[in-house]
Order: sequence, then structure tokens, then C-alpha cells
Amino acid sequence: MSSPTISVETTRSTAGWMPGVEALRGIAALMVVLHHSWSLSSQPRFPGYWVLEGFGSYGVNIFFVLSAFLLSPHFWRPNWKLRDFWIRRAFRIYPAYAFNVIVLFLFFVPPSTLLSRTGVKQVAANLTFTHYLWPGTASSFFANGALWTLTIEMMLYLALPIMAVMVARAPVAATLFLIAIGTAWRIVVGVAGDGLREFYFGTSQQVPLGIQSLFVARQFIGFVPLFAVGIAARWYFDRHLRGRVNELRFRPNLWMLAALLLPGVLMLVFVEKASQYAHWAWFSTFDLFTAIAVVPVMWLAAAAWPPPRRADRIGEWLGARSYGIYLWHFPLILVFYERGTAFAAPDLRWWPLRLVLVLCVTLLFASFSYTQLERPAQDIGRRLTRRPTP
Repeated sequence: MSSPTISVETTRSTAGWMPGVEALRGIAALMVVLHHSWSLSSQPRFPGYWVLEGFGSYGVNIFFVLSAFLLSPHFWRPNWKLRDFWIRRAFRIYPAYAFNVIVLFLFFVPPSTLLSRTGVKQVAANLTFTHYLWPGTASSFFANGALWTLTIEMMLYLALPIMAVMVARAPVAATLFLIAIGTAWRIVVGVAGDGLREFYFGTSQQVPLGIQSLFVARQFIGFVPLFAVGIAARWYFDRHLRGRVNELRFRPNLWMLAALLLPGVLMLVFVEKASQYAHWAWFSTFDLFTAIAVVPVMWLAAAAWPPPRRADRIGEWLGARSYGIYLWHFPLILVFYERGTAFAAPDLRWWPLRLVLVLCVTLLFASFSYTQLERPAQDIGRRLTRRPTP
């Protein structure tokens, strides 16, 4: 399988380490932590609550768009190998994820549940990243409500070779086609989704129709428009913008990225409508709009940044550990709110202290994950895919 080659200038930005992108990852991770800290605390309403209501979706959307943005150039190089791509992705994602799943299931889930037929099915689904394909395994024993995105991410790795080649060969037509596929899926769910809901959930009325609709809409096909935006943004950046952005006279920094994210934050005022299938227009396009709003931020983040300031270093540090932050924050919130997998009523006494503990312990776990699991595993993946010198 081959594709048109895009000539990419070798700079610090293309060598694999993009400090601005790392900072953007760090911001997205904190958005998700803030959202779950609020949503798992019984969702108190206050002026501007919609920001926290939407931070979870916005942060996840940023992660998805960034994945496509960062990974698609592999398939635009001469003599690219699918084997190399999948090996590196497996060693990047699986070790930290498997450790998280095993620890949570062993310590959060009663043995009688874990060793039951349903429990074995759930464990198998989680360890193969197929847990979010079906409602029966989507919960992950309620130990970690953030794991559903890993199913979508792994399906991206399977589909990305085709999507990236399509965009390289016909940038506008392919991008619009991919956006149309995912948007049409969500429109069908919103306007005439009874058949799809019944396919996934049967005729049971135990799960509210709104939850059923969100589950169906958030299958991989519903996120294809976001991945298309990320791929197209990278194609255009490498072809037309890289030199211009690298020659900017001002210094890109963490605060500029945060400021450029504000248009997407303001869009979160519509997040409740976007989660209700009855408002099918918002339900079908909201995630796409937020993804498009992220594109200018990604372009600036991908620029060759000057030596970082202190705030930029903090952003890079958080971004490098963003995967660990994402994996560990949800169960730690359950612990510090004393909710457990049974989702008992949260204990919010001394809640500011609890939030500080959530953040600090999450960063501690994320640092362990990064230094002891993620980096060593990535090094193994690089060694396995290193091509011998001719």
C-alpha cells in the first residue's frame, strides 16, 4: 500500500517532539479532570456551569483531533510500513492501559463479579479494547468512566492508513466525504434512530433513550469527522503553513494556546442541546464545530517554538504525562469523593481539599506511569521498528 509523498521539512517540530502540542495535550487533560471532578460531585449548577459541563467533550475532542494530526504523516512518507505503525502504537498505548485496567479490576471489583461469566467477558473486552463496542461491556465495571475513548482510539489506528491516503490523494473531496459519513450517522441517530438503538440495546427500557442515543452516536463512525479534520489540518500545515508559522515574529507560548481555545469554550454554552438527540442539528454537528475551532491552535502549537519559558515547561510536562492523567483521574475522583464503583452519594465535606488531593495524586500516578511504563515501552517499540542502515 503506498501513497503520495509529502515533502516534510525536518525541524524540531517534525523530529517527533512538538512542545506546543505537548502543552495543548496538557490543557486538554486538565479539562477532562475538571469536568469529571464536577460531574461526579452531583453536578451543582451555578452561573457558567456549562463550561464544566462541556470541558469533558471538548478535551476528548482535542485528543482525537490531535491523534489524527500527529499520526497521519506516517502514511505520507515513502516506503512506510503498517507493521511499524501498529507496533509503535501498541507499545505506546497498551502497557499503561493494561496496568490501569488490571489494578482497577483487582482492587475495585468484587471477586465474585470479576470471576463470573459476565466478569470474564468484561475483562476480555477491556484487554482487547472492544469494551465500548457494545453496551454490555461499555461500563468497565464502573471503575473508570474515561476508558471508552480507548476503543475509539484503537479503531482510529485501524482506519487511519485508509483515511490518510484518501486525504493525501484528494484532500478536499476525501475530507468532505469523511465528514459527511460521520455527520450522516449522527443525523440518523437523532432523527430516525429507533432501529439503531434497538440493534444495540434491544427493546429494554431500562436505559433512557437519551443515553442510548449518545452511546450509538459516539461509536467510531460518529467521530470520523473529527479525525478527518485532524488529517486535513496536518496535510495543509505540511504543504502550505509550516514555513510561515515557523517565521512568526512573536513568541508562541502556553497562554496564546489557551486564548485561542476560547472560541471553542464559548461554544460549550450549547453543550446540553448537543447531548440531546431531539436537538438533532446540534447533536450531529457540535463535536465537528469544536474540532474545527481547535485547528488554528494546533497549527500554532506545531510551530517550531523558541526556548520555552517556565509556563511552557509546565505545559510540556503535563502534556508528556497527559495519557497517565487521563487514565488515572477518574478512579481517583471516585476514591476521594468516597463513591466507589457503586456510585454512592459523594462526600463533599472539605471539597477544596479533596480536589487538591485528586489533582496531586493524579499527577503522581501519571508521573509513575510515564517514567516506569510509557517511556520504557516506547523505547522497546522504537527498537523493534528501527530499520537497519543500508
